[in-house]
Amino acid sequence: MLILESSIVLHESTDTLIYYQPDSIYDVPIVVKVLKVPYATTERIEQFNNEYDIGKNLTITGVRKVLGKTMVDTTLGKKIALHLAFFDGETIAKLIKIQ
Repeated sequence: MLILESSIVLHESTDTLIYYQPDSIYDVPIVVKVLKVPYATTERIEQFNNEYDIGKNLTITGVRKVLGKTMVDTTLGKKIALHLAFFDGETIAKLIKIQ
């Protein structure tokens, strides 16, 4: 099980946290997306699982590759997590602000 205590938070939204993990079992840097809420609804967990199921088969340039799904230890307890390929870039919000 992946432990995120020493990971860097890249982004925080109302219901998710995205951590940067420079070392991973995939031999490449990854980002780990976890649900932030202490008790996610069944609907939200289903959406998270759908994101995994759809994303694992996508190969679109500019879309993060979904590498895996696991449980991780967080300060809020064990959470479901998506492992996504990391690539350096700008967020859409930042690009819009620049233009």
